[in-house]
Amino acid sequence: MEQTLARFVRALRNADVVVSPAEALDALAVMQQVGITNRDLLRHALSLALAKTPADKIRFDVCFERFFTQLYRTEKPKRSLLASFDHQAVSGALAGGPQTQARDIATMVLGQQTSRLNWALQQAANLSGIGEMRALRDKNRVMERMGQRLALDAFDEVQRHESGDAASGAAYVKRYVKDQARRFVDLHYELSASTTARQQLIVSALDQNLARVSPGYLNEVEHAVHAFADQLRRRTTRRRRKSRYGMLDVRRMLRRNLAFDGHLFHLHWRSVQKRPGKLFVMCDVSGSVASVARFLLLLLHRLDDA
Repeated sequence: MEQTLARFVRALRNADVVVSPAEALDALAVMQQVGITNRDLLRHALSLALAKTPADKIRFDVCFERFFTQLYRTEKPKRSLLASFDHQAVSGALAGGPQTQARDIATMVLGQQTSRLNWALQQAANLSGIGEMRALRDKNRVMERMGQRLALDAFDEVQRHESGDAASGAAYVKRYVKDQARRFVDLHYELSASTTARQQLIVSALDQNLARVSPGYLNEVEHAVHAFADQLRRRTTRRRRKSRYGMLDVRRMLRRNLAFDGHLFHLHWRSVQKRPGKLFVMCDVSGSVASVARFLLLLLHRLDDA
């Protein structure tokens, strides 16, 4: 339960939902109280503990649906294909020796035991380091390790040494298990690791070559610019005076009260006129620095909007 909740919290943070360690501990306590049998009750309880704003509520619902419905749900194999070969021939070809793991996997697929197969996929993914997946290149490494954990090589041996129903059944089982494992890894990457990969790509592009920033990641740049503009606004905003009128203008006040022999009957307050600033930009638009000029213009444009 703790590992599942930790992966779900990581998926929420990937979806731009801010979750503190204290809130994660509160969610664990809530999860232990309500249990996991009632899906709707679990969703509402975790939403109260983890999502704070209306925007976070929307992101939470989408992330919850993808995490608990799509990630932990395995598609059933097609019955028409399962009926096209003899199941006993496949199980007999995988009997004994180091092929025991492969035989168990084949039994799950041929018997349409998707719950057991999904559990086997999760265990193989955990042992293959799926929680350490941070970049796109890590997906192939995790898939290779999962293939070893699921003993997919045993199905290749059956195809090489057997024929007929045993070979065709082994080929289908291997293709089905491999597709489900790839789907599991892809969904886990989108839920938990894609943000880290995007951040690494943007940081590398800003440090070396702005042309490496994909157009699809410009939205991330806009979020960073808005955060930067908010910091500038907080730093440059003038502190409000304790008085609601502002600060007294002593010289004008004395001049206005000369007729009263120095008695201050009419107070005069300083007025601050806020004038919009003007910014003139001069940049080189040649091809050699086009990416840099485009990024700086985007920065200034978003700062003006913010």
